[in-house]
Amino acid sequence: RIHYEAELSEVDLTALNDFADYMVKEIGQEELDREAVQEACVEGTYIYHYYWDSEAVGRDGRVAGGMRAELLDPLAVVFENPTQRDEQKQKWIILVTRETVDSVKAKADKGVDLTAIVPDEAEADDYGTVEQDGSKLCTVLTRYFRRNGEVYVEQATKGVCFKAPVPIAPDVEAARAELFSDAPAAEDAEEDGDVDPPNNDLPDAAGKAAEKSREKEPLKGERSRAYLYPIVVGQYEPRKKSIYGIGEVEGLIPNQRYVNTLLGMALLNVMAVAWDKYVVHPNALRHQIINNEPGQTLTDYSNTNGQGIKRMGGAALSSLPVSLVEAIMTMTRTVTGSAEVMNGETIGTGFSGAAIALLQEAAKHPINDLREAFWNVKKKQGLVMAQFFRLFYQGAEY
Repeated sequence: RIHYEAELSEVDLTALNDFADYMVKEIGQEELDREAVQEACVEGTYIYHYYWDSEAVGRDGRVAGGMRAELLDPLAVVFENPTQRDEQKQKWIILVTRETVDSVKAKADKGVDLTAIVPDEAEADDYGTVEQDGSKLCTVLTRYFRRNGEVYVEQATKGVCFKAPVPIAPDVEAARAELFSDAPAAEDAEEDGDVDPPNNDLPDAAGKAAEKSREKEPLKGERSRAYLYPIVVGQYEPRKKSIYGIGEVEGLIPNQRYVNTLLGMALLNVMAVAWDKYVVHPNALRHQIINNEPGQTLTDYSNTNGQGIKRMGGAALSSLPVSLVEAIMTMTRTVTGSAEVMNGETIGTGFSGAAIALLQEAAKHPINDLREAFWNVKKKQGLVMAQFFRLFYQGAEY
């Protein structure tokens, strides 16, 4: 549960926390969390995307808009620097989605060449999407980036940029005026050599450029801005120098392949030697059919002293594949502690009840680490949600 606290103890945040609890239910956050944990176990990484849905219907049935959330496929998210684990320190983040051509044309800016928005083929069989034949879908790239510290978003297809950069904050017109003003951009500042790493304790070059522009020509009124990407990334277990994590099943994949191969070979061997093969002299059978029925008798017409029909002895089934499978499973359980620790089973004898209890208590530490990591992700969710509350819901009827 996300709970907000104020820096000053006398500030009452009961209304904010009640509203946050309501919004968690409205956007289905708890269900998304369950799906995220499942994805984390398998894929190692889960990514939340928070966005403003202008078509969301309010309580009175009017289209009023609302904050919404979704889980993204890690393969459909491109980070500027995949070795940087903090998503808020990325220079830009691109989301890859498949949308209908009609919906893309409907939300395109005025003046955009709509004929350039055409269906295209999904790449890489793309990101787990299964499409109908003849579907008029196109690939949409949604790019979040920062300018002077504020988060902007733009959208494009393969052929045209159909949504010009706008801030994710609701005051779009004021932001457009700033975006296309004469204030030096972050890229210009970097070229001038006035740059330092983003999001550290020192002011960024973009922020210094903005301050210089304000000194020359102060802005007419301040507006609310969004400084956090509406993206929250979590890892099941951290991977060194990577924003993508390690899943629970990743280490079991090689073992599972070995087990499948060994058992498959054993079963194929059983099917191959289930019935013995026969060596038959020409004309020895005379249209008799060998069907392996119990007690079946065959007449040898070859006049070869009973050697016209001979059974070939099959090879005995090897127990090696089965024993290897058992050895692999036993070693896997031993290394992961999935049997003797969590279920109370012991290897060998001489383990007391106290020793088993200590083993079970020690087995909880990795689970606690995973829980703490998930709580840190919940904190990042709370910051992003608070940004939406401040920008879109403050002073509004909800």
